[in-house]
Amino acid sequence: MASIWEDGICQNMKIDKIIIHHTAVSHRFQADQFNAVNEYHRQLWNFKSSLGFFGGYNYIISASGEIKQYRADGEETAHTAGRNHDSLGIALCGNFDIERPTIAQITALKDLLLKKMTEHSIVPDNIFTHRQYTNKSCPGWLWKNAEIRALFQPDISYYQNLLNSLKDMLNKMKLSLGSSDDSKSCIGPESRG
Repeated sequence: MASIWEDGICQNMKIDKIIIHHTAVSHRFQADQFNAVNEYHRQLWNFKSSLGFFGGYNYIISASGEIKQYRADGEETAHTAGRNHDSLGIALCGNFDIERPTIAQITALKDLLLKKMTEHSIVPDNIFTHRQYTNKSCPGWLWKNAEIRALFQPDISYYQNLLNSLKDMLNKMKLSLGSSDDSKSCIGPESRG
């Protein structure tokens, strides 16, 4: 699929995967990780998003479960080498080599995963941890792959939302085909001579 870049956002990019990270800084030692990560990434890359932030992830989840967005879906990211054009990066605040994610974070992540899976038609097999792409522990050795995988097993609402999304897409396609400029060039009964 061809990409069209407009205001730093890849408009026709197909997002087909989600990659989960941790910030690698304990949420016990840094209360405002959203701004801390934003500043750290500004110093590393100075790569500003269309939303005005420097954080390389699309979303970050605080210890309290609050979700904030650094980059728009479909915008180039800076979270996983080789995967910054076709994935969403979601980071949880904390260092899961020494602590566990909070219940609030896990709940928020599960809800966000199911929402983004539905919006972008992402299948469960296309959700990864950062460590699957690098030799880092991210999102931490204390957070096992099986536990993470259990978060994005779709339930009935996922499938219902997916069906509704497909219906909406098909209806939009029907409308756009029906209003095509080609239909204006057709010869109707009134033009027969």
